[in-house]
Amino acid sequence: MNSTNGIAKIFVAALMIFVLCGASRGLAQQETSREFRALALDPQSEVRFSDPWTPAAVIYRNAKELVVLDGTKPPVEGKGLEQLTQFPVARALITVEPRTSYADALARLEAIAASRGDPAEFIEVGGWPAVEVKFSERLPRRGSRETSFPDISVQRLITAIAAYDRVVMFDVTILPSAPQTLLQSAQQLTRSVRFAKQGNPSEVQETLQRLRATESRRHSSRQDTVPREGSTAQFKATNPSVGVPVAAQVGLGEIEIAASANANNVVIATNQGLSFSTNRASTFAAGAPGVFNVNDPSLTRAASGAFYLAVIATPIGTVPQLNVTGCTNAVSRSVNNGANFQLQGYSAQCPLTGAGVCFPDQEHIAADAINTAAGGNDQLYATWRNFTPVASIADCRAISSGNVTPSISCSQNNGATWTAVAAIIGAGDFPRVAVGPAGDVYVVTLSGNSVLLNRFTSCANGLTAVAGFPVTVATLSGGVTCPVPGLDRCNDGNTLSSPTVAPNPDTAKPNHLFVSFAENDGVSGERIVVIESIDGGRTFPIRRVVSDILSARRFMPWSCSTRAGAWTGWYDRSAATAAGASNDLTDYFVASPNDMVLNLSKNADPQCASGWPCAPRSMGDSEMCSVQPQIAGTCRAAGGGGSGNRCDFSPGGCPAGEMCQTGAGCPKYGDYNGIACAADFVFAAWASATAPLGVTAPGAGINIYVAIPTIVVPDVVGRDRGSAESILAGAGLCFKASFPSGASGQGLAATESPPAGSWLVPGSPVTIFFPSPIGSGIPDSPVTCP
Repeated sequence: MNSTNGIAKIFVAALMIFVLCGASRGLAQQETSREFRALALDPQSEVRFSDPWTPAAVIYRNAKELVVLDGTKPPVEGKGLEQLTQFPVARALITVEPRTSYADALARLEAIAASRGDPAEFIEVGGWPAVEVKFSERLPRRGSRETSFPDISVQRLITAIAAYDRVVMFDVTILPSAPQTLLQSAQQLTRSVRFAKQGNPSEVQETLQRLRATESRRHSSRQDTVPREGSTAQFKATNPSVGVPVAAQVGLGEIEIAASANANNVVIATNQGLSFSTNRASTFAAGAPGVFNVNDPSLTRAASGAFYLAVIATPIGTVPQLNVTGCTNAVSRSVNNGANFQLQGYSAQCPLTGAGVCFPDQEHIAADAINTAAGGNDQLYATWRNFTPVASIADCRAISSGNVTPSISCSQNNGATWTAVAAIIGAGDFPRVAVGPAGDVYVVTLSGNSVLLNRFTSCANGLTAVAGFPVTVATLSGGVTCPVPGLDRCNDGNTLSSPTVAPNPDTAKPNHLFVSFAENDGVSGERIVVIESIDGGRTFPIRRVVSDILSARRFMPWSCSTRAGAWTGWYDRSAATAAGASNDLTDYFVASPNDMVLNLSKNADPQCASGWPCAPRSMGDSEMCSVQPQIAGTCRAAGGGGSGNRCDFSPGGCPAGEMCQTGAGCPKYGDYNGIACAADFVFAAWASATAPLGVTAPGAGINIYVAIPTIVVPDVVGRDRGSAESILAGAGLCFKASFPSGASGQGLAATESPPAGSWLVPGSPVTIFFPSPIGSGIPDSPVTCP
């Protein structure tokens, strides 16, 4: 076997006929002999393949990709650019997951079976148990606003094999234009895996019988789609006094936010601008993003105190752009609290054209806020949706949809250089990344209805997958239901369920983390769920529903963690449930670690009434608004072009020969909406065309507002212990009794710290002093929280 590329040629004399019905140009119609090759997956396994399968040009350091190319020839000089690139009509991404044991590998097969609503089949492959799931789904689309693109339904095949202490997974996608026999060819590919050792035949069959029985029971009990709550709580929304929000900047959503370790400096980025504060979000000024404009921004703060900004960029090779060209994720650094950013490097790079062309979409970055790399440099991590084309394109910028691989890289020198791209295993999408206090790297993805958590070692330790991951954190009872009237994208280039991971920053709790998401509540809305792990993400025994029991539309949650626990923000339409209310009234809510729900906006925004700066991706986005008409579409001719007049989808109103058509969405309120925690403070930002109460809008239309969820400390001086504790609990604050020496001994509170009228984060302790006639020998009471 050739060690340089893992491919050895094995010639097999056999008569094999492979009829490619309806094949794309250039695919062979029939073969009478084949050249088989072996592709090494790891030292103990390989897969054999032959034409039409061939290794892909896109390289992942921990995965193999095989594709079947269409027959488009390279362009002839003077011909159109539409023939520039051959593209795959089928692809198979092959990964190997390290598991803690054979039993853990079998449990992973069951989790894969449960990730989709489609039935799973348990089979034997290579002498080991395997699971196979076949289904159809819409081809993933980018979060681009430049172009609209048609829906394409593709065939999917996921085959996973449990061998030894690992799982070998094939993630196959087949386009509708591919030969009909390619699904069978893909199955033959998955069956060609060879292992150095096979399982005990009788034990393998016994295991398969058990797995099949479990699968049968799972499908027979699917009527109940609402998950068992287990260790859970359901909390009522409250509305204590909170700090008055401030206007941060004008423009649409897609918000990320980061804060300094002392919480004094705050940076906010959206698709339309960057702003920063040096006075704990009391006021904001415009920041300078540097070489590139903000596009799908992501923010983080590192151990050095520097802020980092990641954006999608298409550099053209200039010196300020570090002589790079193509489609990239650019990473810039600020050492002056977000006022100015300087380009450092690129966490993802795709060539403009040719072999390996791709597009890195919807990147997210995270920094190790505690541990530095060699020389005191910052350690950074980036994840993104890596798209490869499924159609002829002019260059990488034209990739609007395609095969997507969630990917990750890291940097140990302040973002200047980055490791080779690694695939995030698990057949998921929409990766979000966070770093724990011990340097562990966590990534959540969404695979079907399964929220997956991957864990990696630090960049300094090789960014390698930890055995036993991915873990299925939760299986959604259903995602956010589309449409959500007033949004211009719904689970189309984004996920409104928005799973995120938030490690506790306390160095004394390195294995404590939270995952949050939105799921269908089984009635007419969604609930926001936070689940908790204390063993580094291996198990999640604690599940809490942090939204109100009232069924309402809820979407785009995001979590961060203080030492006290998880804070989760989301858009909430409880106001729309009132009699006579329009169905688009939206506030921004935050849930605290002590289970208090705060309405930060307090002035519901009718999101349909905020207008349609871009035509939505679905007619239902505007047509389902209770207030009509909605001038959301764009008049276009069937063959392209047209007046571009804005129109309502129902009556139309377009010039002759034109129709009211959908578009790509902006998006108005973003594909995601971040939140930040620092020094036990929480900074929540949201997009709204309606200013919060007491705030003047900085401009017309949608703007960005920020609030620090805080509570006014109530006056309990003169109260007895029971009353003081009750009053503080009602305000969402914790109670601690202290007994200094005093002569009165009357059992009533003498003073409190901090004093009444102070602002505190919910869940903060307030110490109440009760003078004691016997001196200070009485120990302080334990802290009790509501």
